This record gives sequence, C-alpha cells and structure tokens, in this order.
Amino acid sequence: MKPLKDTSRRHLLIAALATLVSAGVALAAMCQTCQGSGTSSTPCSLCKGTGLNGQMKCPLCKGKGFQNCAVCGGTGKN
Repeated sequence: MKPLKDTSRRHLLIAALATLVSAGVALAAMCQTCQGSGTSSTPCSLCKGTGLNGQMKCPLCKGKGFQNCAVCGGTGKN
C-alpha cells in the first residue's frame, strides 16, 4: 500500500491536468454569437454588405461585407 502522501499528489496531478484540458476545450469553443464566422449579422456601414468600395475591397470590413463580431473580435472563438 502506498503512503497517503503519494496518493494525494497523484489525485492533485490528475485534477490539475483535467482542469487544463477543460480550459483548453473552453478556449477553443466556437463563438455562440457569430457561430464561428467572425462576423456580425450587421452589414458593413461603408459598403452596405457588398464587400466593395467602388471597385476595390472595402477597407472597413476587408471585403467580408459584414462588421467583425463584437463578442469574439472576428476570431470566431470565445
């Protein structure tokens, strides 16, 4: 039988690893506001959702046609 001290350390290590794995999964979770697209449902105010400013890519939305998601900042992840 192993001493209680070693068993407690093992349990703490397992708990710490489980916490780190859970945190990693939470960080990689998809943004629920934009469903991972990185954009909001509001069309860009400059190009009105076309993605173009004249014949060039819109500088405000970078051609996406929609503004960046305010929750995830355009990353698509929480």
